[in-house]
Amino acid sequence: MPTLVELPNLPRVPVRLTATQHDTVRPGLLPIAIACVRSREGRFPRAEMPILFDPALPTGTYEPTLAEKMIRLWSNAYPSFGSGRRARSALDFIDLSACALGVRATARQLRYGHIKLSGTRHALIRRRLLDLLERTRRRAMRRAQKELGPEVVGELQRRWHGFARWLSFYATSCRCGKPLVPGLRYRWRHFVIDSAVEVARKEQAEIGVEAPAPRELRRLVRLAVSASRRGRAGWGIRTLITKPEGGRYLQHFILQRTTNHQREQSL
Repeated sequence: MPTLVELPNLPRVPVRLTATQHDTVRPGLLPIAIACVRSREGRFPRAEMPILFDPALPTGTYEPTLAEKMIRLWSNAYPSFGSGRRARSALDFIDLSACALGVRATARQLRYGHIKLSGTRHALIRRRLLDLLERTRRRAMRRAQKELGPEVVGELQRRWHGFARWLSFYATSCRCGKPLVPGLRYRWRHFVIDSAVEVARKEQAEIGVEAPAPRELRRLVRLAVSASRRGRAGWGIRTLITKPEGGRYLQHFILQRTTNHQREQSL
């Protein structure tokens, strides 16, 4: 498989997006461009980075050439944002993949309440836009394979997938501390619970109280994490596993549930 340092001239295909579709792409594409600019300047990709990611999570591979491509994509698309009219663009398959990544990031920001968009049919608009981007991407991919060869296109896909994981980790991760890396929500939940279990053990040891059995302790911690996620604790997951008040909440939560259970057994 060839190793490409510079990107070849990829064939482009025309795509026409409405003003509403442009507004759906923009919020997710902006942090991608910002992260690429900051990395080019030698700064951390994101000033406010959600903390406590599992170090074992795949962070992807930073590619300077692909980062420059993302910056050009934003610069070329910027005049169309907020124009209020349809705009025709010519994009290659990497640009179209980046737009789809931006659309999914916009959906998550919208779902978590970090942004607001005009209109109400966001799910329908997003679904139709992703279908359009995917159809156009496949057409651009076929044209690239015909002009450059399947081996070159396969190497470009491999590089893009690694860079897309980097973008998902450093650029489009949610500001509330939840990772938006596709397929890693299960591992993220286990990491949060494992961290909270360690915090609970330390709190119980400091006050000289014997912790419940490991299985029971984990069950109680899961309940505490769920209560925190639903806003019943008064703070979020990050505070629960990093701040002193989070540790005290876990301690009180476990002691209260353990005492209630013992009282019920004695009746």
